[in-house]
Amino acid sequence: MSKKYLPIQVVYQKKSDTRRNTGGGETKFFGEVTPELQKDITNKFSSILAFYQDVFEESSLVPAVGKITVKQEAIAKSHKPNDLCRKCPIIGGEGLDEIYIKLTQQSIQETISLVNDPPTEKFKANLTAISDIQPIQAEEKVSESLTEISAQGVFDTIQKKIKIKLFDFGNEFDNNQIEAYVMKKLAELNLAENHELIAYGESIKYIKVSVTGYEDVQRIASINGVRSIDFFRSYTLPKGLEITREAEIYLREEACENNIDSDVFIGIIDGGISEKNTLLAPYIAERRVYIPPEYQNHDHATFIASIIQYGNELNGILHTTPKHFRFKDIVALPNDDPWHGPTDRIEEEMLMEIIEDTMEEFSETVKIWNISIGIADQICQGTMSDLGIFLILFKISTRCNFLSQVVILISHHTETGQHSLKWENEIE
Repeated sequence: MSKKYLPIQVVYQKKSDTRRNTGGGETKFFGEVTPELQKDITNKFSSILAFYQDVFEESSLVPAVGKITVKQEAIAKSHKPNDLCRKCPIIGGEGLDEIYIKLTQQSIQETISLVNDPPTEKFKANLTAISDIQPIQAEEKVSESLTEISAQGVFDTIQKKIKIKLFDFGNEFDNNQIEAYVMKKLAELNLAENHELIAYGESIKYIKVSVTGYEDVQRIASINGVRSIDFFRSYTLPKGLEITREAEIYLREEACENNIDSDVFIGIIDGGISEKNTLLAPYIAERRVYIPPEYQNHDHATFIASIIQYGNELNGILHTTPKHFRFKDIVALPNDDPWHGPTDRIEEEMLMEIIEDTMEEFSETVKIWNISIGIADQICQGTMSDLGIFLILFKISTRCNFLSQVVILISHHTETGQHSLKWENEIE
């Protein structure tokens, strides 16, 4: 490959660049430990105890969750208030400055005693790192998207696919207790009959429930143990990419005679590679079809496979040993272009099941996967989507890579309104 296509400049390390780290490990205070500070923190824990009193009175085995907000200057991992949380263990977090802790009546009372008589310097330092301690309020559990849909008056479009996520306490006993508690509360709201438990592996669990109105969502949000309430999204093929036949014509003229077959399999979860494309069809090793023929649109998957297979030729990049990869073609995304034919969408939980089934089935032979999806909702709302979390966890469990981590496809609008894509790096 020509030197001009190398993605980085290599900088060699000098001996003088290696130095011993200084600092770290010492106990740092972010203010004075005063009686007023201790009283403020004990009052916050007492307020949380009062907030969850009905939960603790119903069962001493059901845990609750509190949220510690640390000062901005104390968000580093080394300043995490582990000593303060010795009785109320940390179970996760949301923002960089937010920490979730497991609570019981006994653990709160023991923590209050420790705050009044700090046992260590580290514990004292932890007190000065705290900005606030609060219970989890119902309104912060409901997603912005769900609230917006209700405000727009179209709640009926998603009322049968409400997604509930529970807090993960890091151990099976507590998780079972909170699941049983939430299901009991759903039954009291007459919602238990219209629910479905959905699990992927050991780390991802949802409760899918059908409700009659947004008021039910607000009632669910008030249940202890519920972490978030959203709805299952629907996905289609990506929009805005017009496929032309120029690339295929060009490749036919070039014939790609010097390419050699590769032992590498690449899985493509998309709308299906066209079997009519004679330059790609011979390299479709296997196909799994989840979409009826009338709802299939092969344009996008064919385009992606062409970029993977003939990226060098299409971009005029010379390569001494160009390779032809083999494809596992997963036809999972329905057509969303009314000009092409009947349209449809695939529900999030069904897409997850397809990804789980196919990646497990081909885990021994396929280590690189590409998935392209379209969604009408806002892409990022400050946190990683459930589908994104699912893909990362499943990637780890199957030891696979996603194509976006192996190659970079740069897309931009041209004057004609079409997209042009440039192959920036190769698959070795």
